[in-house]
Amino acid sequence: MTTKPYFLCFFTVLIILMSLPAQSREEKENMIILTSLSEKPLQIILKGFKSKNPDINIKIIYRRSQASIKLLRQDYINNICLVISSSPFLMNQLIESNSLATLPLSISPPTWISKHSLVDTQKVAIIGYSNTVLLWNSDYLTRNNLPIPHNWQDLTNAIYFHHLTMTTPTRSGTTQIMIESILQHYGWQKGWRLILNMGANLATISSRSFSVSESISRGQIGLGAVIESYAVNLNDIPFLDSSALNNVALMPLYIGIIKKQQQNELALKFIKYILSNNVQSNLIQTPFAKHSVNKALPLHQKNLFLDKDLLISREFIINRLFDLAISEQLPQLQDAWLNIITAQKKYKHSARHLKKIQQAKHQLFTLPITEQEVQEESTYYQNSQQMNPQKIGRILQWKNLLSKQIQDSNNIISQLSKKNDAHEINQK
Repeated sequence: MTTKPYFLCFFTVLIILMSLPAQSREEKENMIILTSLSEKPLQIILKGFKSKNPDINIKIIYRRSQASIKLLRQDYINNICLVISSSPFLMNQLIESNSLATLPLSISPPTWISKHSLVDTQKVAIIGYSNTVLLWNSDYLTRNNLPIPHNWQDLTNAIYFHHLTMTTPTRSGTTQIMIESILQHYGWQKGWRLILNMGANLATISSRSFSVSESISRGQIGLGAVIESYAVNLNDIPFLDSSALNNVALMPLYIGIIKKQQQNELALKFIKYILSNNVQSNLIQTPFAKHSVNKALPLHQKNLFLDKDLLISREFIINRLFDLAISEQLPQLQDAWLNIITAQKKYKHSARHLKKIQQAKHQLFTLPITEQEVQEESTYYQNSQQMNPQKIGRILQWKNLLSKQIQDSNNIISQLSKKNDAHEINQK
C-alpha cells in the first residue's frame, strides 16, 4: 500500500532529470586562468573559446607580475590551470619551482620567435608578441611646442621636462624589459645616464602600465614608452600617434600550464584554440592587439636579443635601483634638473659657465654604483627579495650615495650662481 506513492515520486523525478539538458545534469568543468594582462584584451579570446565549449566555466584572476608570484607561492596555485603573461620573470619562477607542465612539440613556437623568448619554450607556448613604442598626444605636443620624439635619446632633451610619464619596473614586467634593454644595448654607465635623464623629465610615475597610455590619451601628459598593444587599442583616436622603438627586446606573450593530474587536457585545448589559424589571423585587429606568431618581423626592424641569464639574475637589484634613484627621490631629481636647465639658459653665452653646468649634469646623471657591485649583490643574494640586515644596510648605503649625487650637482650650480653674483657686485 505504501510503496506505490514512493514509486510514482521516483518515476516522476527520473523523467524530469532525463528531460534536462546534459550540462545541467553534469557538473561543468572549471578552468582558472591567472594573468597579468588587463581584463578587456583577454575577454574577446575567452568569448570565442566559450562559444565552442559551452560546458566550461572560466574564471580569470588578474594580478601584476609580482603579485602573481606571491599568489603562486601559496597553496592557491593548485586551483589554477593556466598562466598568461608577458613577464619572463614570472614564467621563469614557475619553471624554477617545477610548477609548469612540459608542452607537446606540436605547439612549439616558430624558430624565429623562439629566438626572442626569454623563457624555456618546452614549458611555455608563445601566443603573440608586441614591440615597444613611443606613444604621444599630437594635440598636447602642438599646444606645448614640442617636437615628435624618435628614440630614447630624444626623451632626455630638456624640452620634454615635465612632459613624460612611465611606470616603474617594480610594478610592470614590460617596463623591466625596457630598462634592461637600455642597459644591455648602451652599457651600464651610458644606459643609466639615459634612464636617469629620462627620469628627471618625468611629470609623474604611473601606478600601472595601462595608466601611461590612459593619461596620454586624456591629454594629461604628452608622451611615454608603452607596450605596443596599448597603442594599437587607441588607433581610433585621431590625435594619438606612435612609432616603434629600435634596440628594445621583443615582448612575447607566454602561456603555461600549471602541472597537475587533472585539467591539463582542457588547458591544452585552450592553447591550441589561441594558436589556431582563425584566432591568430585576426589577433592584431582584436582588443588583444598582439602580432601573430605566424607573422615574422619586418626586415628593417631592429630588436635586441637580451642576455637572459643576466636579465633574470639582477631583476630585483635593477628594480630596487630604479626606485632608489628615481621613484623615491623624483621631486629632488626634478628640482636639480630644473636648476641645470635654468642655468643653461642664463649662461648660454659663457663657455666657462657652460663647462661647469655640464659637470653638474654629468654628476646628476651618473649612477654611483658599478655593474660589478650589482652583480656581486645579485650573486650573493641569488636575486632574492627577502630582506636581512646586510641587504638593508647596502640599500641604505646606495640611497645615501644617490642622494649625495643630487646634492653635489646642486652645489655646483649654487656655487656658479654665487660667483656670478659676486662678480656683478664687484663690477658695480
